[in-house]
Amino acid sequence: MVIIGAALTVLLFYFLNLQRTWTSGEIMNRAQAARMLALMHFDREACEVLPDSLPGDVREDDWYGKYVSVVLREGWMNVREDGGFHPGDTFTYGDLAYIMEQFHLSEANLSFSTKYRQKDGMVPRRQWCEVYRLLCVNSARVTRETLEIYGSPENIPGLGAWQVVTDQGIKMAEGLSVGGFVHRKVEAYMAGEELLCFIEVLPGEYRTETGTVEEKIEETMGETMKEAMKETMGEAEKAADESRNIRVLLHGSDAAVYEQPLVSLTSEEAFIAVSPNEVTRYEAGAELTLTPENVGNEGLRVKTESGDGKIQVLSLERNCGAPSYRGEICIQPKNGGLLVINEVNLEDYVAGVIPGEMPVSYGEEALKVQAVCARTFAYRALGGTFRDYPAHLDDTVASQVYNQNEECPESIQAVSQTRGQVLKNSEGLTATYFFSTSCGHTSDPEDVWYNGDGEEKEAAVSVFLSDDTVTLALSREADFRKFIDREDGYNYFEEDLPWFRWQVYLPAEDICSGVEHLCQTNIGELESVAVLERADSGLIKAVEVTGSENQCRIYGEYKIRQALSPVNVEIIPQSGESVTGWELLPSAYCYMEPVIEENRCLGYLIRGGGYGHGSGMSQNGAMKMAEMGKNYEEILKYFFPDSELNSK
Repeated sequence: MVIIGAALTVLLFYFLNLQRTWTSGEIMNRAQAARMLALMHFDREACEVLPDSLPGDVREDDWYGKYVSVVLREGWMNVREDGGFHPGDTFTYGDLAYIMEQFHLSEANLSFSTKYRQKDGMVPRRQWCEVYRLLCVNSARVTRETLEIYGSPENIPGLGAWQVVTDQGIKMAEGLSVGGFVHRKVEAYMAGEELLCFIEVLPGEYRTETGTVEEKIEETMGETMKEAMKETMGEAEKAADESRNIRVLLHGSDAAVYEQPLVSLTSEEAFIAVSPNEVTRYEAGAELTLTPENVGNEGLRVKTESGDGKIQVLSLERNCGAPSYRGEICIQPKNGGLLVINEVNLEDYVAGVIPGEMPVSYGEEALKVQAVCARTFAYRALGGTFRDYPAHLDDTVASQVYNQNEECPESIQAVSQTRGQVLKNSEGLTATYFFSTSCGHTSDPEDVWYNGDGEEKEAAVSVFLSDDTVTLALSREADFRKFIDREDGYNYFEEDLPWFRWQVYLPAEDICSGVEHLCQTNIGELESVAVLERADSGLIKAVEVTGSENQCRIYGEYKIRQALSPVNVEIIPQSGESVTGWELLPSAYCYMEPVIEENRCLGYLIRGGGYGHGSGMSQNGAMKMAEMGKNYEEILKYFFPDSELNSK
């Protein structure tokens, strides 16, 4: 049994290599077309009767041998000029025209024309399915079915070659690449138990638990197969998750603008552009330029012919120059421009996030922490869309910075060493936010994104980043000031970093200007800035700014940092080297002292710590802990004490 299974696996990979010149799932090859035509009129057993001879490039024990035999005997397909059938060759418009002629099928019944197509041009699967539908009008054997695809030998090792587990039991799918349809609901052509061709993927996504799969296949599998399935199902589910794709919306010249007037693409290897009605092949190094005028309403997708290479977007500019992307580049028209979306394997996406979010010099353990956080963030994003765009997230700080710097050996290794690992708490996937530098403490997300409404969480997740047992209560003003002024006597992981502590003086007129811009209110001459609420972490959650004409309450750390913008003044980190031009305060972990002269408030001296929102994982904190010898699991436990590391 093991030997047979190994032989079938070898056969599977042989055929996949044989088909390397065509793109899986997008276009047909001649062997697949032969199978569909043969099973349209004959059952599998009838096809097994082979003639005395076959073309030299087709063997009797090839899976497609019996079907090639049928179509040649019936005259539905022909051999090429050299006498070979070329089963792995692309199914072309020349092949299509020949078949239509044999079945006396007129183009008048089609939504497309082959008149101006090159005979050697590749036929999109969608067009072939349209022709096949008409060919099947007089065949009672072929039906159009809706199926939920659970798995194939690509992700369930216990299955035999070409078997596919569906909600209707186990089907045979000889010659089909099923991996891209797993966990999807599809429409397909069927002939009895034979799955002939995927017509289209239906909207949404089908997800199932292991038990459900076992129940669905219980009646169709023998005891031996059931046992094999039980042993391999866990690995199969894991493999399916690891093959999951994510859609990333790519920004243009402005990080806030996604609709682009022009998109230019190339690749270092041959690539194809797939639209609903056409597949076009480009040689390595060729440039494809797209505008709203030459992209149809349904858009198109571009990927390398092998599926393993990268597509370079010449019209985009990143730190690495014109960025290159794994997976597919999907171009869609919107608002008079073009959206550029990278549909990519989730693990490859994480490898592209790490260098943009954390310097790779931070070391192996810190990069593994970043990998787990980025992967968990990505899995959470799969549940929705990004600002109503047809993508899960974007490539900026609004989601996670992606492909600003190219993936590298360090980021690929971090992904490999943590493959599939995510953080989970009692509510599901953990909100794995991250930021640059802590003040020595982190904050619960509900405190960071506070808006003044709703009940507070009973047990906020916020921690001191220290091996000392710190007893300060940072929500108390006195304790917080002692903490910021380093009068508490405790040691913190990041205490020697520049932005662990900082200070800035804000003139009254700058505060009034920031408040007026944010609150759309002229408060007059500044009188006071009062802290209304502090979180357990010491983070300011709300302030009230009072002037001679009006007052304004501001909620949430980001808006507070906006209102107290230091754009016109120097910020001095504890390293002593001042910076200017920052539009936000480094953080909202701060306290404020008024500068009063002759009963007038001239401004405020602000002393604070940390850089960023302060929720989740401090990237510099992870780096310092790694330097101290802590491994990535220990570091993650510091930042997310309510969560456990799981394999997705």
